[in-house]
Amino acid sequence: MTFITLMKGFIGTAILFMPREVRLGGYLTTLFSLAVCGLLSYICAIKLLQAAKDCNAKGYMDCGGKAYGENGKTLVGIFIVLSQMGFTIAFIYFICS
Repeated sequence: MTFITLMKGFIGTAILFMPREVRLGGYLTTLFSLAVCGLLSYICAIKLLQAAKDCNAKGYMDCGGKAYGENGKTLVGIFIVLSQMGFTIAFIYFICS
């Protein structure tokens, strides 16, 4: 269930813009950009999972807390909230326009 929720959050709004962006950017440029972004996202996800495994954390906030103390834990929590707000605003903007 968590995987599906993450996929909807990260991919849901972006996939709605894809047809228009492919048309505007061209097939080769869009394909290359999409492949590079996918590769970078994959590398970051693997590194994040390795870091969580190395510090024996149960979540992002625990990992930030073990790396930078209480301030890191708070900062990670703030960025998670801002990220979710960004997804929501992008989705609402897409629906309204």
